[in-house]
Amino acid sequence: MDRDRLSAGIAFRAMLKAGMVFLVVLVLAGVVAFGFVRQTLLSAERQQITSELLLLSDIHHDAGVAGTIVALNQLVASLEVTHQVAGLFDTDGARLAGNLAADPESGDWGQAKADVLRQGLRRTAPSGIYYLGTREVEGGRLVVGRSLDTVRTVERRVIGGILAFGVTVTLAALAIGYGLSRRAQVKLDAMAGALDAVSRGDLSARVPVAGEGDQIDRVADRMNAQLDRLAQLVAEARRTAAAIAHDLRTPLSRAWLGLDRAAAEVAEGRDAAEAIAASHADLGRLNGIIEAVLRIARIESGADVAMAPLNLAALARDIAETFAPVAEDAGQRLDCDLQETSINGDEGMLQQALANLVQNAITHAGPGTTITVSSRNLGPGTVLSVTDTGPGIPEAERQKVLDAFYRSDAARSSAGSGLGLALVRAVAERHGAELELTDAGPGLRISLSFPG
Repeated sequence: MDRDRLSAGIAFRAMLKAGMVFLVVLVLAGVVAFGFVRQTLLSAERQQITSELLLLSDIHHDAGVAGTIVALNQLVASLEVTHQVAGLFDTDGARLAGNLAADPESGDWGQAKADVLRQGLRRTAPSGIYYLGTREVEGGRLVVGRSLDTVRTVERRVIGGILAFGVTVTLAALAIGYGLSRRAQVKLDAMAGALDAVSRGDLSARVPVAGEGDQIDRVADRMNAQLDRLAQLVAEARRTAAAIAHDLRTPLSRAWLGLDRAAAEVAEGRDAAEAIAASHADLGRLNGIIEAVLRIARIESGADVAMAPLNLAALARDIAETFAPVAEDAGQRLDCDLQETSINGDEGMLQQALANLVQNAITHAGPGTTITVSSRNLGPGTVLSVTDTGPGIPEAERQKVLDAFYRSDAARSSAGSGLGLALVRAVAERHGAELELTDAGPGLRISLSFPG
């Protein structure tokens, strides 16, 4: 797997940024911690030095210079291993006792380099930087100090510990980020592979879902849903294309044969008007199918949509009045049951959809039936329906009749292209309405439920 792609992954870059922020915070916290530890150690040393100065001052006060010299020499000689220094100096700075070679003249408190005498010590103390405290006494000055080696050692350990902790945490974060980025890249590669397969025509390919519930899984679920929809649309397009080819072939073949017959009749000197009229009718039916397909395509694409507030009851009343004579000629009765309802929609589309529903009922309900156009306000929404008392449609076929060019066995004997309800479905989808076919007991009810 390409490491450049992994290092460019979101997870790795997020961990890298988090590691950098952590290091900055750690440095700031380390500076504070270092200062606190150093100050604590120096404070402890100062307290110890202060105690020793007070003790020696008391000895000097009680036993004088001679007693202090004895006490200092005993103190220095008794130390097995020492990082301490102590000395008594007269007013001229001359050493009277202790292991300090010379008065460091460091003031009351301070850090200074001190030379330590090595004669007379069982173990020599290191020379170096000392933390010194002084106290003026009669006839001289007491100096007591402690080596800063221990403080420096602790400081180095604190710094080393902070650095080790920071490096460890940062490397761990980068390793975790690299691992997460690798896992994400595996999923993305699988996703890309599935999309490549789809682009090559394999509409059954789907993005694998790991089931971890992360963002990539959610994206994969959405993509699979879209791929399912794409496969459905492609399948519908193929079925529609096949259906169009089938439905166009019959009138086109009949028109072609009719024109051949007309040409033959003209060649024989006979009247070809009947053959030409038949071909004209077949071409008209062919043109009607093409127009219906184009209307559905325009509706589905949203072209020429003019949404505006309209009175749905008035629209339904106009359609009913238009088709009432047609229903009467077919031996049917067309009724209206309309409440005053208003929606936001495209008037032309809705007129076409309702006309198709009424025409569909007139064509298939049969003589002696009643067709009812109704509109109702139900809650925040509006329902427009066309109900007939005919034979209805079997439940197993109710969704199929909404597909373009589908015709049930009972409908094959009647005129039509199988596009009427497909157009109604396209209009419903464009308006966000729910199209539902239900049993009217007897008959069929087709309802359009518009949202509020």
